[in-house]
Amino acid sequence: MLEKRMRVALLFALCFLPIDLPAQSASAGDNQAVSVLVVPVPVPAIRRPAIAPPPPPAPEIDPIENLAGKWSGEGTMVPTSGRNERFRCIITYQVAEEASRVHQHLRCQGDNRNFDAVTRLDIDEDKVTGVWADNVYSISGTLRGNVTDKGFNIQLTSFYFDARMSVVSSNCQQTVKVTPNDSSVGMRELAATLKKC
Repeated sequence: MLEKRMRVALLFALCFLPIDLPAQSASAGDNQAVSVLVVPVPVPAIRRPAIAPPPPPAPEIDPIENLAGKWSGEGTMVPTSGRNERFRCIITYQVAEEASRVHQHLRCQGDNRNFDAVTRLDIDEDKVTGVWADNVYSISGTLRGNVTDKGFNIQLTSFYFDARMSVVSSNCQQTVKVTPNDSSVGMRELAATLKKC
């Protein structure tokens, strides 16, 4: 370390040593020595722009808690025969504390028919149980399924009607599909895409 400091001091001192340069006088043939003092010029340091740290990851959103609120949009029913029918749909969710229970109310209105169904989902970790009822056709039954990373998949069961229901949602958009197990009910699928923001 001492040797390194001595080298730096020596180099710094050499910067101030006078240097003799030959100069041409007014009369031809007369040479004079001119002393030039070399002074070091400080060079400003180049500052590199600071690199900002990456932003913290966004907090995870519970897929069940995110359902809370009113969703509205368009739906389509695919019949077993004939043309598809368009619907205007509204779905509301009431989510209990810690997302342990969810009340869903689905209403779809079309030109020829309506749907009005309610479900109650009891959630225990990733398992779903509960009951459901159709207010138009006076059908009711039970349900069973599981929670997914974006919603839930359940099986609706009753004496007259069995179907699968899937709910997939993001922050502002949700897709709901109801697919009967038996196409003899006259419907292959009811699918709706809804938004709440």
